[in-house]
Amino acid sequence: MLTHPQFDPIAISIGPLALHWYGLMYFIGFLSFIYFGKKQVKDQTWSLIDEKILDDMFFYGALGVILGGRLGYVLFYQPTYYLNNPAEIFAFWQGGMSFHGGF
Repeated sequence: MLTHPQFDPIAISIGPLALHWYGLMYFIGFLSFIYFGKKQVKDQTWSLIDEKILDDMFFYGALGVILGGRLGYVLFYQPTYYLNNPAEIFAFWQGGMSFHGGF
């Protein structure tokens, strides 16, 4: 039988602030998109994508990942709870993101 490794979901904790692993991965993914995207825009001047379009793609992509991740968590993991407590859907600080929702 395969066992899932048990690890602490908090990567770094400073006082009451905690940085979770998934948040760190989102941050690295967003930074990578900006870095490599701007590099591509500079290297390929013939492309139809300029920095303004790239910035718009980043904004809407990040918004989609965050909202989709939360919505995926709500729909796939605890739909009855959130149906009975709809205000809790917006309680991002309580955690709850899903990979497949963000994808």
